Amino acid sequence: MTSHFKNIISYFPLRYYFAAIIFAIFLINGAESIKDAQKYVILSALDVLNIPAFMSKGDLFVGENSGPAKINLPIYVQLLFLMLFPSLAFTVRTNFSTRIKMMSFGLLCFAAFIGIGLASIIMALALDFLNSIVLFRVVSITASILIGCLIIELALFSTIRIPERTKIKPVIHRNYVMEFAFLALLIITASIIVYGVGMFLYSDIDSPIVDYVHLYLWLNLAGIVTFGYFLSNFIFEAKRQGLSKIKIRKSREPLARSYADSRMPSVSFLIPAYNEERIAGRCIASIDKAAAKYDGEVEIIFINDGSTDGTEKVVTEAIANLNHCSGRLFNISNSGKGFALVYGLEKTRGEIIFRTDADSIIDENALTPMMRHFRDPIVGSVCGWVFPIQDKGLWIKVQNVLCANYMYTKRAQDVLDSIITQPGSSTSFRRDTLIKVGGWRDNIFGEDGEITNRIARYGYREVFEPSATVYSEHPPTLTGLLQQRSRWGVAFYHSRGRNLRLVRELRNPRSFIFLWNLASHGGGLARSLIWPYLAASTISGVLNLSFITEGSASSILLSKLIAIQISVVVIQLALYGYRLKKEGKLKDLKYYPFLRLVNFILNAIVKPQVIDVMLFWSSRWKEYSTESFRDLRKVVNRSIDPLYPDGVPIISKKAADSGPHRNQQVEQLQQQLLQQQEQQQQQQQSLPNLPQESKEAEHKEDDFHPLYASKERSTTDSSKVVSPHSSGNAE
Repeated sequence: MTSHFKNIISYFPLRYYFAAIIFAIFLINGAESIKDAQKYVILSALDVLNIPAFMSKGDLFVGENSGPAKINLPIYVQLLFLMLFPSLAFTVRTNFSTRIKMMSFGLLCFAAFIGIGLASIIMALALDFLNSIVLFRVVSITASILIGCLIIELALFSTIRIPERTKIKPVIHRNYVMEFAFLALLIITASIIVYGVGMFLYSDIDSPIVDYVHLYLWLNLAGIVTFGYFLSNFIFEAKRQGLSKIKIRKSREPLARSYADSRMPSVSFLIPAYNEERIAGRCIASIDKAAAKYDGEVEIIFINDGSTDGTEKVVTEAIANLNHCSGRLFNISNSGKGFALVYGLEKTRGEIIFRTDADSIIDENALTPMMRHFRDPIVGSVCGWVFPIQDKGLWIKVQNVLCANYMYTKRAQDVLDSIITQPGSSTSFRRDTLIKVGGWRDNIFGEDGEITNRIARYGYREVFEPSATVYSEHPPTLTGLLQQRSRWGVAFYHSRGRNLRLVRELRNPRSFIFLWNLASHGGGLARSLIWPYLAASTISGVLNLSFITEGSASSILLSKLIAIQISVVVIQLALYGYRLKKEGKLKDLKYYPFLRLVNFILNAIVKPQVIDVMLFWSSRWKEYSTESFRDLRKVVNRSIDPLYPDGVPIISKKAADSGPHRNQQVEQLQQQLLQQQEQQQQQQQSLPNLPQESKEAEHKEDDFHPLYASKERSTTDSSKVVSPHSSGNAE
């Protein structure tokens, strides 16, 4: 009994939400004092700025005595964010200094809310809408939520140990006028929608319930602004129609010349795998079928990352049965997907590297539509649409609906040239691009999202091709789905953390979409606290549901909120249904309620658990390194996903002394790369110019040495290799 009770207490979400209720009660009881403190600080600031303002009966008024405007600060919206920081600080498994740091971000959030109040007043005076109660409320609440979400992310990325951020100098300088124009159109559309919703919800009652309604609504702001995303899908279709016949641009690239000769580029499929004996054979066979319908050369490079099942045998047999492409198998000791990709890239020789997973099936018509995009020398990578390979099971059908949602998101991001993550199972890269940007990053989670943003920061365009489908194995159970998303939660901090400098690189819309992606993540954490917050409000007596009677202003306000939610759901169902119908899976739309349930669990349980795990691991290491990553793999295996390999042993004492040998190997490969690049530059001198390139690409990171392409020919064989991370030397 004692052990069972201990397990319950140690369950992080339980103690996190219990602490949240306690802190919420404390803050709610002191709400008036907090609001008064904000008002007096704002009043002092207005006095310094010579803006007429005064206090009367505890209320703040701005303007001359003849017609002042009463300022209502969204205090009950802000309290939700203020309760998050102490709730985390007192419940996560971390050291004392991290707890203090987390609390300090709570104080920063409070100061930011004061700044928002002051800035909203100044903006309202400048634009003459101070007397517009609705507009001022919309501005102040929206700003409070957005800033609150971003400070949450700032706190997490400042306390969680993340890989070193990259400094990048673009190698291609482009004009983003069209993308910025589309972004402006989407922002205007979303702003109109938000203002319209604010007008619809306007209620002339002085009650905290107004703040609670707006809080719930605006924390679901992503769902409302998503309408702007849906608008971009129409733009996407218009662009596809206009670009149905892509003109071949003049280029100095040998690849562009090959297109001018009507030759499709050679493709190397790069497949890292760990314990994938069930589907690996089908994966290779599907590539062979796709190669039969493709006019270019195709090879398969399969990296067996220390599998303990029959993956090696299955792959060897599948490669022996290839008819339309060649293949090679390399066996390395388990070192993680990042290293497997780095190692595999050195073995490929295709002009295009198609990175996929061993549990995926390539549609036989997928290659040509994707490869056509590479006629544009600016395009660095192209991804397809991922859909579940399985047909049966409740949670598979739920993920069918989820994939329909991803389709619209990817299409919208494509319009803005701001795809945040190109799926690891369905993305092809220009080989030269991979070499220039340094290849995949070893020793991180989420290498697909990391390299997606890194390639774009170098100036390349990334494309989504919806007609190229890759069918990938998805978790068949709810437990498996949550474990996968927990692992992706760890990947979020690595892939975004490595590219955090992107928020300051305002060369293209990607910086704003990246920032919105961060804010949405923080919003999910804040949204998970709504129900504890409402419970605390009810306990404190601030939220008195007995006043919500039929025909009252409060009941009308709640009815409007429900009407908005129903409208959002109806539009989502129509859009998801349209996409599912095209896939012949319209019946799966009835599982939409389960999708909402999954999203609730992800925000309420998975995200907080990942934070606890990451802060616990971070407290054990002073800096991010290869050793700390090895430890993180163990932590993820034990705390998040037991199916994820813990990588033990990754390196033995014997291999610990082989570092100099590996460094010499890397230096030789880099010298080969430089020689290849010099030869390419000499060959390119007689070709027309690309868009302006800088001579050097700056890419600084912590002791990352990519393994680049070798000169080996593609043959049908199986080569055993020992990873430099493991005991023994590579053969």
